[in-house]
Amino acid sequence: MTFRALNRAAYLLAVSFASSGCFQNAPLANAAWSPSGKGVDGSALRRVSKSAAPTTVEDVQRILAQDKAKPDAEVARQLSGLELTERMSYSKLQSLEQRVPGPSSRLALVALADASVFLRPAAAEVLSQAPP
Repeated sequence: MTFRALNRAAYLLAVSFASSGCFQNAPLANAAWSPSGKGVDGSALRRVSKSAAPTTVEDVQRILAQDKAKPDAEVARQLSGLELTERMSYSKLQSLEQRVPGPSSRLALVALADASVFLRPAAAEVLSQAPP
């Protein structure tokens, strides 16, 4: 095939994709999917994030220490209702992952740590250095 034939084939493919209806359902563009497979609109996601309780990494550590006997689903639900106010380091995440009761709470903990990646580090993790 020549370059002109490839260019025409790409154009026809793009036109057929655009006219197939993939872009015509605008509400689906902002939709998210819950773990159960049901659609959740963006407003529901915003409501969840607004109701999240601000917490520190030490608070998460304390919660996991207190919830040793609780079932995995309950700990996961509790962790998913939190929002960190400081960054969770990778080493702290690894140590906390050893304390969670199961896979659901582990996923909730990783999601909590991932959401904190652009926050400032915890005060205990910042090295204090005198100015030069």
